[in-house]
Formats: sequence, C-alpha cells, structure tokens
Amino acid sequence: MLTDLEKFTRLSRRFLETSHRLFPQQASELGLHKYDGALGQNDAAVHERYLALVTDTLAAVEQLPELGFRGDDWLDRRAFLAHLRTERLFQGELARWRTNPQMHC
Repeated sequence: MLTDLEKFTRLSRRFLETSHRLFPQQASELGLHKYDGALGQNDAAVHERYLALVTDTLAAVEQLPELGFRGDDWLDRRAFLAHLRTERLFQGELARWRTNPQMHC
C-alpha cells in the first residue's frame, strides 16, 4: 500500500513528464537538455490534452488527505495545488492559449 506522499510523488512525476512531452520547449527552458531543439505543437488538441491532464491531476491530488503531509511535503502539496488550479483557470475558463497564443508559441 502506497503512502499519501508516495502517491503524491507519482502524480507529480506523471504530470511533469506528460507536460514536458506536450511542451518540450518549456522543459528545455527549465534546463532539461534532452528536450533541447524540440518544439511542441500549439494547436487546440494539445491544449485540450493538457487541460485534461491538469484537471485529472488536480482531482487526484485533492483526494489525498492534507493530514498525510508534514513540513516541506505539506508545502509542496499546497504549491502544486495552487499551480494546478491556476493552470486550470488559464487553460480552461480564460483559454489564455487562444487569447495570447504568442505566449505559447
């Protein structure tokens, strides 16, 4: 049986790996050299997949009980939740990738 922290670690790794595959240029900017020179797509399908990833990951992390985390792990969970909620707002309701595509090229 996995602890809440192990579940969180798996969820966050899956999110990062998938988002890096969808947007390799952003991964390269973060210093992940295996993505250097790679460009992602900037079409609706990619952003819909990313929104689905954000929504699914957010729901899964919210299901993890807050009491299962202490100290830095608690802060990491809170920061990750804030990031996912912001991404859901920008990708979903505001559709910033449509209204500001230059930012996502």
